Amino acid sequence: MTTLVLAAHGSRDPRFDVTSRRVADAVRIALPDVRVELAYLDLTAPLLTDVLGELSGDVVVVPLLFGDGFHSKVDLPALLDDAVVANPALRVRQTPVVGRYSPVPALADRLSEAGLGDRDGVLIIPREAEAEAITLALEKVRGENQVREAIEGGMSASDAFAKFGIM
Repeated sequence: MTTLVLAAHGSRDPRFDVTSRRVADAVRIALPDVRVELAYLDLTAPLLTDVLGELSGDVVVVPLLFGDGFHSKVDLPALLDDAVVANPALRVRQTPVVGRYSPVPALADRLSEAGLGDRDGVLIIPREAEAEAITLALEKVRGENQVREAIEGGMSASDAFAKFGIM
């Protein structure tokens, strides 16, 4: 018998777990002859690695993710590969993510409703890239401040660009 594992992201917010369990319960009702397990990639128990460690045979992993990004293309395949190495009796197959449509239009609508517009900057980055993104942004601001100060001090924009390499 094939086991269906629903792999959700996980969250520190307990409401996320409640919602994920409701989804899993609905899948169990829709597929009464299939063993359905819920697992999380991070932050919430049970973790995917723990669930896979207790299984054997054919397993289909469905990523309960909105988009086909880092988690579905990098994290999840690596976790599945590690699980198979640790448990050779496991045969795992990953499906595409459940999110068929980009959440970006809905996010843009929510930002607009919050009063933000085209001139406001909003950046969405993966947690894994957060520190690097912040460091690079601060370096950019420091450089732009140096250019501004140089131009205010009488340097031409072209000379400032030649000296600092940014505008």
